[in-house]
Amino acid sequence: MATGNSWCGAAALVTVLALSEVAAPGAARAGDNLLQPEFSDGATFTAAADGALPDAPDLDSIPFFSTPDHAAYFRIDTGFGALAAGDALTANGRFNPTLSGPVIAGVGVGYKFGFLLRGDVTAEYRFRARVRTPDGIHAHLSGANVMANVYADIGTWYGVTPYIGAGAGIGWDRFSRHDAFGSGGTRSGFVWALMGGFAVEVTPSVTIDVGYRYLDAGTRRAPGLALKESGSHDLRIGLRWRFGATADAASLP
Repeated sequence: MATGNSWCGAAALVTVLALSEVAAPGAARAGDNLLQPEFSDGATFTAAADGALPDAPDLDSIPFFSTPDHAAYFRIDTGFGALAAGDALTANGRFNPTLSGPVIAGVGVGYKFGFLLRGDVTAEYRFRARVRTPDGIHAHLSGANVMANVYADIGTWYGVTPYIGAGAGIGWDRFSRHDAFGSGGTRSGFVWALMGGFAVEVTPSVTIDVGYRYLDAGTRRAPGLALKESGSHDLRIGLRWRFGATADAASLP
């Protein structure tokens, strides 16, 4: 009788196991990897499969993180200016002067410091410009500037690099009055400038520079004449030659 009960118990256990397998065919078995569940098509999900995670970004493909360009350069510039002044003071009063702009020619040497910054020292000559006042005064203004400048190059797109900059230095002016009061003299004084423009790369060593600059020279004086808040709006175009340049920043698409 005990043997019959054992066979009945064994049959019941087999039946329960069979029903459990039918009810949950995908249930975990001893030894299965619980971190890799099986799907109906037999595929196994692997979190660390080859190629599943994206590659780290390539910083060399971004302009600001490209190989820095360390290079000395030489520049020449030409252009013209439009004189500006707040008022002209004469013995007859305060007037709004009539001004004509000078032709500009200059040279300079500089260095590019990596991704964004460069600096140069420039010297330029400003040819004769005319100054007239409503009370009949005629004068000529010419001179030269020596300036130290710093620029921020704002990325490169298709070989075009916009920039902004500022400079300061010393200016020498010859402000000459041509009438009975005599000629005039030469003065020196502090000058400063704000500028912006863009550079176009022609070859790895040659760049065309087109820029605007506001040059402030303070008060200029001639016998019986003073120009208050005088300055100039300059439009310049020039060439820069680089020496020993490394690879340029990559261009944006």
